[in-house]
Amino acid sequence: MTTPRGSRQGSTALYQQVVDHILAGIESGDLAVGTALPPEPTLAIQYSVSRHTVREALRILGDLGVVQRRPKLGTTICSARPSPAYLQVIRSPDELLQYPPSRLTVLGSRSVIADASLAATLLCRRGASWIHVTAVRHLKEQRTPIGWLDLFLLPEFEKSVPKIGRRDEPVYQMLARLHGQETDAVTVDLGVSRLNDTAAAALQAAPGAPSLRIIRRYSGPDRRVFQ
Repeated sequence: MTTPRGSRQGSTALYQQVVDHILAGIESGDLAVGTALPPEPTLAIQYSVSRHTVREALRILGDLGVVQRRPKLGTTICSARPSPAYLQVIRSPDELLQYPPSRLTVLGSRSVIADASLAATLLCRRGASWIHVTAVRHLKEQRTPIGWLDLFLLPEFEKSVPKIGRRDEPVYQMLARLHGQETDAVTVDLGVSRLNDTAAAALQAAPGAPSLRIIRRYSGPDRRVFQ
């Protein structure tokens, strides 16, 4: 098997590189179902990574149903294919702002006026004008929907809306490139919610299904939230 040798491929974390290489070995037949993987210390040497990195990679493979880990018996390959689930492991605030290889598909946009509830979410005054963009994020290869996006932009960026999703570029970076809008701070709120009918249909889920809700507010040097 090819090994990471302690390098990074783009922004991919080392444990994810180990996961990808083991999955590739299983798919190619180099690692057969029913065989045991080498012990953690051996894998750490093979991939030139720490034992902690190997342990995290094996944990992810176990969550995917590819390997089975048993105390004192080691790790055995139990399936040639990951279970049909989406898994993203977050280990730092920086990773929280990143996505796996994916594509954003815009469904529509419209002008809205912030009522009391929306104003509290966007940290703006009641009655403020915004552009509301709805979109779905898909994994690039499988086209699996992984997230629903309600994107709110200030009206001054309305001409950029048709460009959203056309390039593999975060919206805040696009605004910097096209409008010179600097990002001085990003705040992240995590919570839980339930999918409404529209989002559930787009995500191929049941209406009312529980979901992770992430609110990111991007503000500029003037402390104004612009996205």
